[in-house]
Amino acid sequence: MDGRVFGIIERQVSNSPVDVMMSRAPTVLRVFLCLALLIVLVLPLGAAAQDYPRGMSEGRNSARSPTVSGGVVSFTVLPGDCQSRTYGDGRGESDCSNLNSKSYLTSRDVPVGTSMLYAFDVRVAGGLTHDAFRNPHVTYAPGGADSRLSVAIWQGELIKNHLLTLDLDRTRGLTVFGRTCAPASSLGDWTQVQLLLRWSAGSDGLLQLSCNDRPVYAVSGQPTDQQPYCIISNHCEPGVEKHPRMINAGFGIFFDAEVVNGVPTRPRVPASGLSVQMRDFDIRRVQLR
Repeated sequence: MDGRVFGIIERQVSNSPVDVMMSRAPTVLRVFLCLALLIVLVLPLGAAAQDYPRGMSEGRNSARSPTVSGGVVSFTVLPGDCQSRTYGDGRGESDCSNLNSKSYLTSRDVPVGTSMLYAFDVRVAGGLTHDAFRNPHVTYAPGGADSRLSVAIWQGELIKNHLLTLDLDRTRGLTVFGRTCAPASSLGDWTQVQLLLRWSAGSDGLLQLSCNDRPVYAVSGQPTDQQPYCIISNHCEPGVEKHPRMINAGFGIFFDAEVVNGVPTRPRVPASGLSVQMRDFDIRRVQLR
């Protein structure tokens, strides 16, 4: 670059009040002024940062950042929300290209073989318009009912490797593989969800999911690193056995593309948005016999 340009910049900077003050100040005072200036510049960013539950962070594909107030985490998606960042798995796909919309937090990955407790409260704060629909591939739910919307997902690190989801629609409420966690009539109330399990690729697998202290879904003596009902709409490849090494859990809004008159479309949400709230996260390793 032309040295004259550097000269112009140098003269412009040297005439600033901060530089004049710094050039005349003793060394100790210069250090103090630098720290004060740094605090002033960084403070607005720190004030905007969210105090997410311990061990949790915003998901890579979250389109709208969750917010925290009074210990309650709020997740919201508005019409058209999507994350353009690619998934990073080499396919070049993203939520925007796949017509998906998300706002969520993730907990730390854990290796298969770990026993875990995942507990939290969840409620719908407003804007739920998604209805269950009939999916001919669904054999585990009455009438083949299915949903494109989930509020919690457990998955391996492999492509199309969802293992368990907590689904949501205004027809059935909160469901796990067609089993009712909370009816549609109580979605505005807090529902306590607790998942206790041992992630395993062998016969020592264990899974117990309860809602408001009521058992909803359980398996034992079989692998828990596999999707029990593997269909493509569950982000699983039928007939392909996968054994992930790590398990990730996500919590918030996971809204896949809807199909309207045979045409995939972005999730339909009201102008005011869809909002889900969660609180009292308790995610930790446990000892199971």
